[in-house]
Amino acid sequence: MSISGRQPSSTRDVINVGELRGVVDGVWAVHAGALAQYRAGLLAFLYRAAVEHEAVRSARIRQSDPAWAHAKAARGSRLHRFYRADSELLELDLEWLLDGLSAVAAAACQSDHPMRNQAAAFLRGFPHRRDDIFAASYDAQRLVERAVISDLRLNRHRKLRNAAVLTAAGLVGVRCRSVADIIALGHEARNCLRWSGSYWRKFAAARIDVWALRRDGRLVAVNELDHSSGRVRSLTGPANARLPRPELRAGLRWCRALSGPYSA
Repeated sequence: MSISGRQPSSTRDVINVGELRGVVDGVWAVHAGALAQYRAGLLAFLYRAAVEHEAVRSARIRQSDPAWAHAKAARGSRLHRFYRADSELLELDLEWLLDGLSAVAAAACQSDHPMRNQAAAFLRGFPHRRDDIFAASYDAQRLVERAVISDLRLNRHRKLRNAAVLTAAGLVGVRCRSVADIIALGHEARNCLRWSGSYWRKFAAARIDVWALRRDGRLVAVNELDHSSGRVRSLTGPANARLPRPELRAGLRWCRALSGPYSA
């Protein structure tokens, strides 16, 4: 789809615009498998945004440049050139954007995804965007995060851990098995577990475990552990309060007891 030798119609006059579009086409061919139905609109945006990339800079006319560029230079127009030495930067930025857009497309093609319509509308809107690669990437990542969190909320009762109970140091620890368990614990503890999607994502990705530590049925502490190592990440009381010294000691003894066998 190169248009080398033809005058571009972007905000910048790029002398070697065909080379620039060739880079865009190459990245698209490798990274855009899930985006085929949005091809025309996305490529139009990518061509336009690539012209504004840092790999494109002001340039002096060369004898070998096309006639339209010489005519522009003679009229005093400002010309730009795509510098091949910086093509890797452009490729990386395009790959980052297309990876994010592919994740958005994955949500758009799931008939039961809670953000299917928003994801599809986001992708269809690219022909009308006039911002750059970085702004589009940021918006895509934000939408992906919202899509993941919406999916976790919708499927919050799905069991992601086996049941595990450990009694030690006068405390009974019960591990959260689902996002619903974490939300319920957050309400009981009056902390951010009830609404913070970042905790839900880490839990779903098997990065953390969350335990409720109780004594005589009363919530004493919320214990966040690294899932793979069992290392304590936080040990706090209800409302994120610091634990009184006796309960802190009991909580730490309970954590040490957890290094023994329990159902993973």
